Amino acid sequence: MPARAHDGSGPSTTRVRARPGAFTLIELIVVLVGLAALAAIALPTLLDRTGDATFRQASDSLVAAIAQARLKCLGDGRARQVLARPHADRWRIVVVDWSEGESPAGPSPRPVERVVLELHEGVGFERRREEAPPSFVGPVFEEELDPPAADAAHEAPPAEGWPIAVFASDGEAFPGEALVLVDRSGRRARLTIDAGARRVLLEPVVDPPAPAAEGPAAPDGGDAP
Repeated sequence: MPARAHDGSGPSTTRVRARPGAFTLIELIVVLVGLAALAAIALPTLLDRTGDATFRQASDSLVAAIAQARLKCLGDGRARQVLARPHADRWRIVVVDWSEGESPAGPSPRPVERVVLELHEGVGFERRREEAPPSFVGPVFEEELDPPAADAAHEAPPAEGWPIAVFASDGEAFPGEALVLVDRSGRRARLTIDAGARRVLLEPVVDPPAPAAEGPAAPDGGDAP
């Protein structure tokens, strides 16, 4: 029997059917919840790997900048100092050259500074030392030592920055502050200027495990009756 058109005199019995292959609202919600759960699981790992890559790149760039300063000393026979200096929300590696400030009339006290590296945002330095090394002012060492500090990790650096090293005209290294490269996630690497081997090293700093809690000591005299 052919279907009759609805004339408006009674309730309509027309049904809306979902198209084959279409998603219902509940199915869409389930899919979105599943995607959110996957993102919550994968995002920390992705951010951690990105942070590792950024810290590794900053470490490599730092070592290369310091080594390049030493090579320039060997090339032109002029001493240089390398500083770690905070600038706004980043840290810069600054190379100070006193020899370029000389004039035909005689040496000038004005040093020439060059920014050779700017570290990534969130990567910077801490200072950890047990004894301060001799400070280096111009071409003259000061033999007086600062008072020892057991742990000055969060000490604010001076305006001129912390000295990393001084390289003599023959490339000999005079280490500066004992600095640790750090980032916001807690990654740390200790910067070492090996004066003997004339190398620049960055070694990861791993906190020692916490000591295990000891149980109560057994009473003397053996077991109680």
